[in-house]
Amino acid sequence: MQNLPGQGRPPLPTAIKELKGTARKHRIRSDEPTPIGVAVCPANIENHPRAKAWWDKITSAAPQGTYTSMDMPSLSMFCMSMSLASEAWEEVVSKGIMLIDRFETKENPYLRIFNREIEMATRLASHLGLSPSARTRLGVMKNTSSSDRKPIEQDPWDSVVG
Repeated sequence: MQNLPGQGRPPLPTAIKELKGTARKHRIRSDEPTPIGVAVCPANIENHPRAKAWWDKITSAAPQGTYTSMDMPSLSMFCMSMSLASEAWEEVVSKGIMLIDRFETKENPYLRIFNREIEMATRLASHLGLSPSARTRLGVMKNTSSSDRKPIEQDPWDSVVG
């Protein structure tokens, strides 16, 4: 029985099952999409220097095969959020947290933009495996077919510990 949206834990991807050594024929979904290709920097990121710097930083630090073409939208949203947050923060620093008008004092509107973009970037960072805790859940896709994959070798400590 397939999990319906919002019911229970989401199914583990096949790549993670294979890494754990728990992949069995009855556990592998036949309808699971397989990502193809590598993540290529989209044009809207190429034209934005700060977002492009974030893209380059993330894609160069990640192991080969971590991000595929299916990750491009999330990765580009993360880069744009971080870029917009840094621009908003520069405005907050230059004008201050509070703006003094003739009759009232109000919060700098760029502070709201900064907070919103940081919140979005934090959620996307967890989704993309950019935080330390999310990185442990991230599986790296290999460019081999399932018949070419070797079983994971047994840990030498298993024979000692039991």
